[in-house]
Amino acid sequence: MPSSALPIRLITFCAIVIALAAGGWMLKVAAGIVIPIILGGLVAFLLNALATQAGRIPVIGPACPQWLRMSISFLLTFTVLLLVAALLARNVEQVAREASSYGDAFSNMLNNAAARFGYEADVTWHSLQDLFSGRLNMQDTVRYGVGAITNAIIYVFLIFIYALFFLIEARFFNIKMERLFRTADTRRRAHFVINQMIDKVGEYMALKTLVNVMLGGVCFAILLLFGIDFAAFWAILTGVFNYIPYVGSLVAVLLPVFVSVGQYESMETTLSLAACLIVAQNVVGYYIEPRLLGKQLNMSPLVIMISLASWGALWGIAGAILSVPLTSMMMILFAAFPGTRPLAVVLSEDGFSGEDADQMLPAPVPPPEAADGPSGDPAE
Repeated sequence: MPSSALPIRLITFCAIVIALAAGGWMLKVAAGIVIPIILGGLVAFLLNALATQAGRIPVIGPACPQWLRMSISFLLTFTVLLLVAALLARNVEQVAREASSYGDAFSNMLNNAAARFGYEADVTWHSLQDLFSGRLNMQDTVRYGVGAITNAIIYVFLIFIYALFFLIEARFFNIKMERLFRTADTRRRAHFVINQMIDKVGEYMALKTLVNVMLGGVCFAILLLFGIDFAAFWAILTGVFNYIPYVGSLVAVLLPVFVSVGQYESMETTLSLAACLIVAQNVVGYYIEPRLLGKQLNMSPLVIMISLASWGALWGIAGAILSVPLTSMMMILFAAFPGTRPLAVVLSEDGFSGEDADQMLPAPVPPPEAADGPSGDPAE
C-alpha cells in the first residue's frame, strides 16, 4: 500500500503544478478580458459598501431607499473616476516631455554634489539613460504614456459597464443559488462565501479608497507648498500607487522628488520635500490607516508580498493593485471548506486565532429533526 500511495501522491502533485501553470498562462493571455471583469466586480463591492454606509447617515440615510443610494454612489464614483482619468490624460504628455529637462537638471545636481566632496564627475542625462535602461526614447515614452491613459479612460467605461451588470444581476442572486445548489449545505456555503467577499473586500476597498483620498489631499497640499509642477497629477498618482502595498508608497515619494530636482536643482529643497512626503506617508500608513482598517483582511505581510510579486508578474501594475483583494477572496473561499481551510490558515496573519475566528466558517446546518421537530406534533 505505501509503495502504491507514493506514485498517486506524485501524480497528484504533478497535476496540481500543471494546473497552476496552465491557469497562470490562461490568466496572462486573457488579462485584457479578465482584469476589467474583476475590477468591475470590485467596483460593485465598493458601490455596495458606499450605499450601505450612506444608509447610516442620520435622518437622510434611512429616508433614502437602497436603489437611490446605489444610484447616487454609482454616478458619483463614475464621475470622479472619469475626471481623474481626464486629468491624467491632460498631464501625462506634458510630464513626459519635461522629463528630459528634469534629467539634465538631475545630472547637474549630481555633478555639483560630487564637486563639493572633491570628486570630478561628468554625469549626463544620456549617460543615466544608458546606465539604467539603455537609450530611452522620449518620443516613445510620450506615445506610450498617452496610449496608456487613453486605454485607462476606455477601461473606466468598461469597468463601470461590468459593475452595472453585476449590480443588476444581484437581484436574481438568491434565485440562482436555489437552482444551482440543491442541498442546504452547499447553498449555505455559497451564500457565506459571497457575503464574506462582499462585506470584507467591499469594506476594505471603501476604507482604503478613503485613506488614499486623504493621503492624496495631504500630498497635494505639500506639493503646492513647494511649488512642484503638476501637483495634482502627482497627488492622484500617490493615491493610486498607495493601493499597491509597501512598494507603491515608495514610488509615490520618488516621482515628485525627482521633479523637484529638475525644478530647483537644490539638494536642500529636494530633501525637505522628501522628508515632508515621507512623514505624510508614515502618518497615514502607520497611524490613520490601521485605525480605520484594523485587521480587516487578516492577511500575513509575507503573503501580501508574495501575492504582490505573483499578481504583478501576471498583470503588471493592475495585478499589483488587485493583489490584496484577490488574495483575500481566495482566503475567504479556502476558509469556507474544511478541506482547504489549512490553506486559509497559512494565508492569514494570526492563523484565525482571534476572537472573530469563528466568523470565517459558515454555521453548521442543523438536522431536520432538530430544526423542525419530528413529524406530527411539534417538539415540546
